[in-house]
Amino acid sequence: MTPNLSEASALASPADDTPALRAGRLRSYGADAVLIKGGHGRGRLSTDILFDGHGQQLFSAHRLPGTRRGTGCTMSTAIACFLASGKDLRQACDAAKRYIHRWISAAETPDGP
Repeated sequence: MTPNLSEASALASPADDTPALRAGRLRSYGADAVLIKGGHGRGRLSTDILFDGHGQQLFSAHRLPGTRRGTGCTMSTAIACFLASGKDLRQACDAAKRYIHRWISAAETPDGP
């Protein structure tokens, strides 16, 4: 499951006021793993947090200016593709984070897509 910060908040109980508690609640609904995406957060870094039942892992990249639609769908698709290529979940999330950051960065340059 790959909710952003506000989606994770809406899907979990109001008492679940931290990403870890929200992810725990979402995992209790049947998700094996939850990647809470931090793109809608604040600060210098955009940090995604994977909760997979074996602890948590952070994936960070410098926050880029502006807002983009479709990055969450692209992120979950990238994770699925990296899983299909043989990476484990943590490797797939890391590779997807780097892919999305490069994709958005390229769109910001005059020669980008």
